[in-house]
Amino acid sequence: MMLYDFKFGAVFYRDPIDSHSDSNDCYPFTSETVGLQNWVRGMSATGGGDTPEDWVGGYNIALNNMSWRSGNRLIIHIADAGAHGTDYTSGDKYPSEGPKLDNYIRECAKRNITIVAFKIGSEPQKSFDRSKYLYNNMGKSNYKIQEFDQNKKDPGYFTDLVVNAIIKVT
Repeated sequence: MMLYDFKFGAVFYRDPIDSHSDSNDCYPFTSETVGLQNWVRGMSATGGGDTPEDWVGGYNIALNNMSWRSGNRLIIHIADAGAHGTDYTSGDKYPSEGPKLDNYIRECAKRNITIVAFKIGSEPQKSFDRSKYLYNNMGKSNYKIQEFDQNKKDPGYFTDLVVNAIIKVT
């Protein structure tokens, strides 16, 4: 009999690059999900005055502030906006963010962290495509982009997507 020891955490990234009143938040890995659920319910979306968001800050927290262990590792990245950096978003006013994100995506591949990207709308497509390209160029193939249909009214829709992503990794 195989037992699984799941740990869950969360990173909420916003856009402190464009709006200094914004901040990114994280909930450290835990097997106690009630506290995590309550924390997530208390989060609200905020962002700067432009479309791109601080993916660099989100991946920095995920890679450097979370206590990853051995075993299967998964980032579920949900986005309705692309990343800063001209390779990620056309006409972005913070081009220096792109190379930083390139390094974080490569680091995810090096650490064998699977990324399942849930795309809300078309805005993050270029950013997810660039991320997948970099990840795959590291000789890895565990970067998946999935459509998230925000018009689905089924209350279990999101949960089913996430659970299926986890099952495919384990």
